[in-house]
Amino acid sequence: MIEALHTGMMANVSVGGEVSESFSVTNGVKQGCVLAPTLFSIFLSSMLDEAFRDIGGGVYIQSRQSADLFNVAHFRAKTKTTRILMRELLFADDSAVVTYTAEEMQRSLA
Repeated sequence: MIEALHTGMMANVSVGGEVSESFSVTNGVKQGCVLAPTLFSIFLSSMLDEAFRDIGGGVYIQSRQSADLFNVAHFRAKTKTTRILMRELLFADDSAVVTYTAEEMQRSLA
């Protein structure tokens, strides 16, 4: 469905009041598309997973999904938890790299 929204996109360029002929847009997302930040985040996360595959590093966090969102006792749970490796934190065009040591940070940024 997402692909269908972007298939057949056409664009033109306006410079100094003159507009170019329309041309086909074969990659990217539409200007102002509300899906753009999410699609970018998915793409960048996949790319960084591939880039960091052999490097290692990052910080493990443990999480647990629960229907009772405000039950603080669930934070101490040892069962039904998921361990997730965090290497980067992304929001819009901001990012942060997460490591335990300065050496891991250097490897991540090299």
